[in-house]
This record gives sequence, C-alpha cells and structure tokens, in this order.
Amino acid sequence: DGRLSLERAGRATELNQGGDVGADRLADVAPYLARYTVPGSRFLWQDITLSPHFPDVAGSIEQLYPRFGGEPLDGVVSLDPIAIAAFLELTGPVSVPEWPEPLGPLNAADVLLRQQYLALGDDGGFTNPERIDFLDSLVEALFERLETMELPGPARMAEVLGPMVRQDRLQLHSPVPAEQAVFERLGAAGSLAPVVGDYVSLVTNNSGGNKIDLFLDRALSYRATFDPATGAVTATAEINLANRAPASGLPEYLIGSSGPTDIPPGTNRLFLSLLSPLALEGATLDGELLPMSTEVLEGRNVYSAFVSIPPESSRVVTLELTGDLGPGPTYQLDVGHQPTIEPDAVEIRLEPPPGWRLDELAGMTRSAAAATTTLALSKEQQLSATFSRR
Repeated sequence: DGRLSLERAGRATELNQGGDVGADRLADVAPYLARYTVPGSRFLWQDITLSPHFPDVAGSIEQLYPRFGGEPLDGVVSLDPIAIAAFLELTGPVSVPEWPEPLGPLNAADVLLRQQYLALGDDGGFTNPERIDFLDSLVEALFERLETMELPGPARMAEVLGPMVRQDRLQLHSPVPAEQAVFERLGAAGSLAPVVGDYVSLVTNNSGGNKIDLFLDRALSYRATFDPATGAVTATAEINLANRAPASGLPEYLIGSSGPTDIPPGTNRLFLSLLSPLALEGATLDGELLPMSTEVLEGRNVYSAFVSIPPESSRVVTLELTGDLGPGPTYQLDVGHQPTIEPDAVEIRLEPPPGWRLDELAGMTRSAAAATTTLALSKEQQLSATFSRR
C-alpha cells in the first residue's frame, strides 16, 4: 500500500543461529561464496555481501532468509553509514538513549564508522551488547521518523539520495523482473554492467572481522598500451594499500581480529580482487611472486589473493595483464568503483604504439605522447581515446 513500516530489526547472530548450513551446500543459491569461504566451513550471514555484483547478494538473501526462519522477502535494500547520514538529511536528526547528542546528517557517518567503537567501550569484544543496542535504537528511531513524517517531493529526494545511488552506497533489488528493471534504469541495482572494451576495478573485503578498514587508504595506477591495428592491449595495474592503524591503543573491534588468532593487532588482513577482462601474466606483492586465484564474474576475470598489511605500513600489489580487445580506432576503459570511506586515488595512463597518435580524448588529457588522468574515485568512470596513424 506504499506505507513504510519496521516489522523486525535483528542481528546477524540471530540469523546464524537459525540454521547450521555449510557454505559448500549453498552453491545453488550463492555460488560466489565459494570464492571467499573455506570448503567445509559453516556459512555466516556476515559473508553474504562479499560479491561486488549486488544482484548476486540480494538474490541470495531473498532465497536464504526463509531457510533461516524468516518470511519470504519482497526485496532487499542495502545502504552504508554515509547513505544513512543522507537519509537523516531528509528526516532531520533523531535521538537515541545510548548516544549523548542527536544523530543527523553532519555527524551520523562519523559516529557509525568511528565514534561508537571508542565511546561504547570494548566490553564483550566483537559482540558488545551496548553497541548493538545503540544500533537497534537508531534503526527504530529512523523508521519511526519515516513512518510519521511527510517525505519531501521527488526533486528533493533525488537531490539527496541521487549521489548515494551513483556512489553505490544505496542499492535496491526486487525478485519481480519488472520492478528490478526500474532499479536498473535508475542505476540503483548495483549491477556490474556488460564489459565494453577494457575494464579495471579494485575490490577489497575485510578478512579480520574488525573495523580496521577505517584506516585503509587505497591507490590504483593503471598503465595501458593499445594497438588499434590488432586490438592487442598490455597493462600494468599497481595497487598501493596503506594501513594507518596503530598496533595498540584502540578497541579490539577496531584493530583486533575475530578470525585467525595469529594476526597481530593493528594488522589489516584483507581479500584483494582485481576485476579485468584481460589475462593475468603475473602478480607480485612488494616485488615477490604473489599467487592469485582466478574466477569469472559477469564477463570479467577476478584475480584474488589474501594480503596482510602490518600496522602503519604499506604494501604494493602489481599485476601484469594482456589481452585482445579487437582492432579498431577507439579504446574504452571503464573504471569500476567500490564504495569506500575515502575515495580511491586512481591514476590512468594510456600510450599509443609506435606509428600511432592519440586524437580525441574523453575523461583524459594529453601529456606528451600519452593520455592521462588522475581521479578521486567516488563513482564509476568511463574513459576513451581514439587513435590515428602518424
């Protein structure tokens, strides 16, 4: 009937207790989980959001939720703390008993991402009841406000929530094809678009069961050479991962680990993936050989490996890539985006082969004989260049 109401708010631990299902038994529902889980391990609901293709995630939730004691779902909505702050710009600040001041668009993201872990202590470790009660209260207060207020018109909604959709911070899914088609047209489906030309995207997933990614800075340098006569492309993707977390002095849930016990405090252990249509010729971690697994997702290769970054340190992952994009005068590169707290620093450099020159550029500028751009990546970007004979 178009009315919004909160039927139930719960915790991931409740879902995990709703059924004891091995991750390897979910291949029919969530095949992507095999990329992130150990064979024979138990499925945990915290792992279900790991795919960068949101229809995979949402479709799996819609199928699995009834298996774990829930009602059939009409759809799935995903939003991060920055999107919650945007909703509070529409509703106005809300107050909850566990927090000393109202939560609004200016402070909510920082409270949810950082302050709650410092202010509510570390009692209970990774299942701090005080912190969980705070989150429950916030959800209930926000929905109560949404249920009772008159929402602003479409123009204001689009002004505030449009950037959240473009940044993939607000994603929507419906099992009804006609409804899902609307979300796709709005750009809110979180889908990986079909590959056209070249593509590169960096994705990292936390493997420590903590909130240490608050201290993670990511940078991607992508250098490519394209031959219009043959379609051959060679590229180097260099990923710099900087961990600003200290080794001590912060709550366990921020810099500790609920996973492997041999991870020292302040260490960021993550599962790194690079998505590309090109073939991987080799990869290194700080100059040493790095074995990477290979999967395929929506027409892209997914090259992945676990990487541990010590406190207040950086590591560099380098991938050498080759492929054939087909002959033609135009090179297109789509740079995929994973929503992060701070935008990735991205540098792109495209060079022509001998005998060719760059003509028209979109999203890049000419620098000597190359096309270059530097991005603070907050949404997916499309770049292109046309070539002609000298």
